[in-house]
Amino acid sequence: MAIIRASLEENLVRYAVEQMSPLFHIKQEVWGTHIRGKRKRIDMVIYPKQELIENDFPKIPIGVELKTNILADGNKKQIVELYHQAISYRHTRFELKNGNHFR
Repeated sequence: MAIIRASLEENLVRYAVEQMSPLFHIKQEVWGTHIRGKRKRIDMVIYPKQELIENDFPKIPIGVELKTNILADGNKKQIVELYHQAISYRHTRFELKNGNHFR
């Protein structure tokens, strides 16, 4: 997948969905609960379609959070917040509508 630089996040999400949808089932804006009880939302959860599974792709959901490289104020605090978000997602249980959960 190409990396789109200097683009708004919603454009990145749209592009990612277009590129991945032939091979993955995609659920956008999936909510979950962090181990400390705070609600969190991830851009999308992807799950491989049968073609990938038949080619030994792991049959697991994958959380995807997309970020643009355009920083609102250009300060380093935003970069630290990006890393914090990635780490906190590791401790979040995301809920899929079919009743499945994953971390």
